[in-house]
Amino acid sequence: MKRKTIYVCVAVLTFIVGATFASLLVVNHTPIVEVAQPNYIEPIIPVVPVNHFCQREILTKNPRNLAAIEIKRFDPEFEVEEIKVEDLSDKPMDFDLDLSHSIENQIIALHPYPNDSREFKVEQQFETSMSVSEEGPHLDLTDWKHYISDWQEIKRLEGNRFLTSKISESDYERFPKVTSKEIYEAVLKRGGKRLADYARSCKTSNDAPCLVGISRISFRIKAKENGKWNVIHKINVFIPMGC
Repeated sequence: MKRKTIYVCVAVLTFIVGATFASLLVVNHTPIVEVAQPNYIEPIIPVVPVNHFCQREILTKNPRNLAAIEIKRFDPEFEVEEIKVEDLSDKPMDFDLDLSHSIENQIIALHPYPNDSREFKVEQQFETSMSVSEEGPHLDLTDWKHYISDWQEIKRLEGNRFLTSKISESDYERFPKVTSKEIYEAVLKRGGKRLADYARSCKTSNDAPCLVGISRISFRIKAKENGKWNVIHKINVFIPMGC
């Protein structure tokens, strides 16, 4: 009886071992079906942090720029539109002045960043142009000849506040020497024959109906860097003419 039981156990054990071995053979010999891959390599898209673009904007700002520039009224007689420009760039800032306003004898205030210890100064330059006035209607030849002054440093007040310079009457009339023929041809090209014929009586640039006036006043802001004065910002103020 014991021998029969042993035979049965051996048979069962043999069956279990054989079945296990057979299953391993099936798994190891299962054919692998290869899937055709496309002929291009799919690009890897990096994961960008949420604050990446904000940080990039901060890093690409020019550290030489000021935080802001402010124009404020000082002259008791003439007004000026008070403005404050922030987010400054390296490009010149252009402004059109109102007819009754003046940028002369006004304040330019510089606002550097808290950690900016540089010394600053402001220089002023003006440009004249010629106009032809026909009892109301007028033609400004702002794309023709000009007198352009040298750059002159303006007065510094307390802190980083600067007072723009007044321009004398004699400077208002400065202009390159021109002939009546040159004036006629310039007006003819820009204003037509009727206005050009009207300007024939101009012997010089300041003979009626011709007149010369300030058409632009510019300012450049300089910072002292490593012992040298460098321009960091420029402001162009365009002056209305003909009245």
